[in-house]
Order: sequence, then structure tokens, then C-alpha cells
Amino acid sequence: MALHAIKSFDDFEVIMVPFGPLNPGAAKELFPLAKSKGIGTVAMKPFGGGGGFFNAVRSGAVPNPMPEARPTDGRPYQAALRWVLKEKNLDCTVPGMTSVKEIDELATAAKEPFNEKDEEILDVYTVAFGNSGKKDSLSLNWA
Repeated sequence: MALHAIKSFDDFEVIMVPFGPLNPGAAKELFPLAKSKGIGTVAMKPFGGGGGFFNAVRSGAVPNPMPEARPTDGRPYQAALRWVLKEKNLDCTVPGMTSVKEIDELATAAKEPFNEKDEEILDVYTVAFGNSGKKDSLSLNWA
């Protein structure tokens, strides 16, 4: 939908789409095309794929795939934020937060580069997401 829109019209100044480690589709064609046309890019719902998979793990609705990286300590969220921020064709992201503590944790995380531990956490979460039966509803028809 978004890809078709920016291919078909020159009226856009910015485009905001779901984008994160569980819904990475926009990085393939949408973001590069937007960048080439001078259109700003904003990632929303960086923790979102599958209707909030990270939050489903946090709440216990889905078994935690990596107990040593408990969602309550923020590490999966921090890893996902750093993953999003490494996308060279992305201008900014608007992650959802529910407390000042989360704001502080993510602001600190954004200052650090994506690293091997982040990749390990996200690999485990991605496999668990695929095995959960949840659908990546956020990336469908967007990119």
C-alpha cells in the first residue's frame, strides 16, 4: 500500500509505516525508494509485529523464548530499538512507551550501537514469533 502510494504520487513529504525486527519488510524497497525521492521515513511500532509480540511475552500470554532476556528488564525492547535505528534509510522511529523508566531505558539504549547480544536476543524472539502462530499483521500491505 505505502510502496504503491509513493511510486504513484509525488505529493508525499513523509511516510510512517510499521517497522521492526519482526516486521522488516519496509527496509527492502519502501525506505530506499522514499529516500531517493526525498520523502522522510518514520518507523512506528518497532516492537509490534503480530499485534504486539514483545508485549505478549511480557504479559505472559506467550511463553518467554529467552528467560535470561526477560522482557521486564527491557533488553528485548532495547535490542529492537537499536535494530531499527541501524536502518540507514530510516529518519526516525516512534516507539511506544508507558513510563518514564521506559523512556530513560530506551533513550540510553539508542546511544549504543546494535551488537551481538542484541542480535542473539532478536534471533530467539524472531524464531519464537514464527513458532507462535501469530501473524505479522503490521507489515502486510504496507511495504
